[in-house]
Amino acid sequence: MLEKLTIKVIPFFLVISLLLTCLVPVTTIAHNKVVVIPMFESAVKPENLILVAKNNGDFDNPVDAMNSITDASEDNRYRIHIEPGQFQLTERLIMKEWVDVIGSGSIGENRRTSLLGSSCTTGLDAGSSIVEGAANSGISSLIIVNIGTGGINTNCIALYVSDGDFGAENVVLLSQGGVNNIGIVVDGSGTASFANTLVKIDDEDAEDNIALISTGDSRQILIFLSEFSGIKANSDNLAIFNASTTSLIFVFNSSIEGGNFSVRNFSGTVDLNEVLEKGGFLNSGTMECSDVASRDAFSFYTSGCLFPPP
Repeated sequence: MLEKLTIKVIPFFLVISLLLTCLVPVTTIAHNKVVVIPMFESAVKPENLILVAKNNGDFDNPVDAMNSITDASEDNRYRIHIEPGQFQLTERLIMKEWVDVIGSGSIGENRRTSLLGSSCTTGLDAGSSIVEGAANSGISSLIIVNIGTGGINTNCIALYVSDGDFGAENVVLLSQGGVNNIGIVVDGSGTASFANTLVKIDDEDAEDNIALISTGDSRQILIFLSEFSGIKANSDNLAIFNASTTSLIFVFNSSIEGGNFSVRNFSGTVDLNEVLEKGGFLNSGTMECSDVASRDAFSFYTSGCLFPPP
């Protein structure tokens, strides 16, 4: 019980910290260009602010901007700001440690930044993603779409996160066109946080549509103020799939929906707090529910996440 209580303290601290550090807009200058960006944890030197824009930017695509950075470190952090518009990625955007990528807005905002590409393979790994996160980095105010072109046993992943701490805020993640479409795959160890994030995977021609899969060891995944759904596929439709035996997924003040199950948990831990869910749970590990309402039964789950009475 002590271990459980200790784990639950961590997410609330990180929630408050992330909201305080990420959501305050700052106006600054990148290479003599005015840029409005949200504030992240640490200050960035003016010369380490890189602007991506269709015209008059330092680069006209985010991949070249990322590849230009060779000296990022904890004491020399970089930030790439992407102006509004739709940017076609002809290569995967592979992020680097200590580099944040900030767009100009996502769905529901007048100024939007969209990154579209196609990178789908037979593996459930980084090569099937259009954006690959890095340790000690983050993304914000972006729409990321991986569009597959068919093929046998192809996996299309919008965002792949491996080892280390990673954060996403005000992001939309979409994936379609693969046999299996996945919004986020979180592997490795460390903490991955998703705030105000929409992941909607609903390709009707797919075998599997899954919003998030955790495959890492001792991963801690924090989801808050977000909406995750996996629906309409022919086989597995899941919002959250904890395939790890040692990872904790904490969901707070969010909505989750799965055509089969909203949560499938092997032998890891899933903790839901103030969650609206649809689809029910398939659980062989540890699950805790607090103020979790079922849209199917119009009732609340018990603390042990037992299915509510109709």
